Amino acid sequence: MDTLITNLDLTQIVVALIGLLGIIITSVIVPMIKANTTEHTQKIIADITINNTVMDIRVMDDLYNQTADGVEIILKNRYKMTTANAKNAVSTSPLKKIFEKHGDIVAHTSCESLARDIYEYWKRNHHDD
Repeated sequence: MDTLITNLDLTQIVVALIGLLGIIITSVIVPMIKANTTEHTQKIIADITINNTVMDIRVMDDLYNQTADGVEIILKNRYKMTTANAKNAVSTSPLKKIFEKHGDIVAHTSCESLARDIYEYWKRNHHDD
């Protein structure tokens, strides 16, 4: 009996409980909140959500621009690229797409590391330089 308890995997039980909690929240609690709030309050909540989303997008755009600028500086100084080539290397690299998909991860990656990867990408894809 003791071995049965110690070998019991609770993962499926926890996953099921989380799923049940999600169902309860979406089918009971959310409608209850909507029923007990005015239309004006619901509009304010929707506006806050939209404003936060817009703000998140602006922050990510600013972060991308700052990272791209840092990478361009490293490409020019360390890899001796011209300003035009450095800008082109950043703009043609997958950096923007990676930022859009995994911005939180890329934001914690050093510009030096990104510059190295972008330089290698540039060398592979631009044989005339």
